[in-house]
Amino acid sequence: ADGGGISNSFPGRIVHNELDHNYVFCEQGIASGGGLSGFTAQDPATPAMMISGNTVTHNKVVSNTMGPIGAVAGGMEVYGFNVLVSNNLISHNEVISANDASYGAGVVLDFPDTGVIFQNNVVSHNIFSGTGGCLGGAIAIWDGDARVFNNILSHNQASKGAGIYITIENTISRPHIINNTISMNEATVAGGGIYTNGSEPTTMNSILWKNLAPAGPEIFVDGGTIFVSY
Repeated sequence: ADGGGISNSFPGRIVHNELDHNYVFCEQGIASGGGLSGFTAQDPATPAMMISGNTVTHNKVVSNTMGPIGAVAGGMEVYGFNVLVSNNLISHNEVISANDASYGAGVVLDFPDTGVIFQNNVVSHNIFSGTGGCLGGAIAIWDGDARVFNNILSHNQASKGAGIYITIENTISRPHIINNTISMNEATVAGGGIYTNGSEPTTMNSILWKNLAPAGPEIFVDGGTIFVSY
């Protein structure tokens, strides 16, 4: 079940919409994209999709499954290549799951190439609840090389990576995280600001401040290498 407000798998533009109080539920599988799900092909030649100027708030994804993945992307899920996500407000969304492998209370970027650009967005106050956990509070990057520029990521919650959670499946994830403010996020396990799992992200010119976690309140590295400068 995906896309509480909009589920779109075509090139084009999703701009200046209000997507609020939508609800996605799946009893035996993955629930994803409480406000919005945008899918493109995993092909560098795929036509572009633009998601810009939207307000995505107070949406929920709920999954009761105990399978490998539960609830995904309380606010927005972006899957594939050549997507520009800019100037959106993504806040007060929620992932509710009985599964510890749930992802992205705010946003999930699935298998993004370098043509997926996430910039000038505010992602705040996204949370998780239920008996399971959540990997990624503001953003979860799954197996890809997205460009994450000039965003404010604050007051989000997750088990690991309350600001940003980065992981791999088939290839090394090498996202660029540049000019972001990542502050006042809280992880219940590790990585209040950034949690990287077997990946090689680059972080530059960013502020990581006052994030909370029992381990690695600002940055937690679980295998792989993170490159940090300025």
